[in-house]
Amino acid sequence: MTKSIGLAWIVLTAGALGVAQPTGSLPEGAVGRLAIGTVTCLSYSPDGTKLAVGTTSGAEIRDAASLQLLALLIGHTGYVRSIAFSPDGKVLASASYDRKVKLWDSSTGKEIRTLAGHTGYVTSVAFSPNGAILASGSSDGTVKLWDPSTDREIRTLRGHTAAVNSVAFSADGATVASGSSDATIRMWDVGTGAIVRALLGHESGGIAVAFSPDGRTLASGSPDHTVKLWDAATGELRVSLTVLARDVPLVAFSPDGKVLATEGGFGVVFLWDVAIGRPLRTLTGHAGGGTALAFTPDGTILATGSEDGTVLLWVADDGK
Repeated sequence: MTKSIGLAWIVLTAGALGVAQPTGSLPEGAVGRLAIGTVTCLSYSPDGTKLAVGTTSGAEIRDAASLQLLALLIGHTGYVRSIAFSPDGKVLASASYDRKVKLWDSSTGKEIRTLAGHTGYVTSVAFSPNGAILASGSSDGTVKLWDPSTDREIRTLRGHTAAVNSVAFSADGATVASGSSDATIRMWDVGTGAIVRALLGHESGGIAVAFSPDGRTLASGSPDHTVKLWDAATGELRVSLTVLARDVPLVAFSPDGKVLATEGGFGVVFLWDVAIGRPLRTLTGHAGGGTALAFTPDGTILATGSEDGTVLLWVADDGK
């Protein structure tokens, strides 16, 4: 049996944030739909039991299996642009257009602390693999490294000449990558804050970045209609994939690193074979542009968020 996406589905929708009701039907291959306002970001907990959803209305945590609401995260005064669970799953970080990062108890939904320091919108957050550092990117053009156990700012990384759209840690935690509206990717030494290298090649800014699980490959997506795969150790461009585009194309590796999911514009998601750079499948079903991608830790589910206010859950069958 070949690898396929989705054979069964359920559907949930909500008239307001946090209220789910069964309704309607799904596109072929989808396993679920959750509608809660314009979706901006998604993140699964490391154990796969929770799904955090950021929207223009705020953020919430849901049971990943039933999609039932577990907690509303109330505190941001701007919409939530990025969310990330800590490696132990106990803390959820959220980045907002209110220029703040907030840390939440993922079990109770209660705010732990606020990290303030950016002078522009906070666009992205990511935990280091050991959870000791939190990185945040901002429209102020900087990346900040924080101690998430306190509100202490470790250092600010400066070098981009426009907004930082995305941040990601390497598998060993020694490097943080940032994609920017200045059409560059910068790789930073976490210990010193020095720029390790700048990756040039995209023709448009608004770049999203993601490291492969083994840390050997860095993927970047741009409105120039390409997704590029780079050798993370040398900065050499391995392959450039042509896709449709939105303001900030999304990129996400499957947990085994074999598949790359990319947002392709107009509600379309492409799945690529990383080894050969060939498309595997196209997922179509959203009525608006894509805004979020997240694989479950075991790689069996891909969640996709959209401007149409829904999250679609796609089931991956590995044929076993």
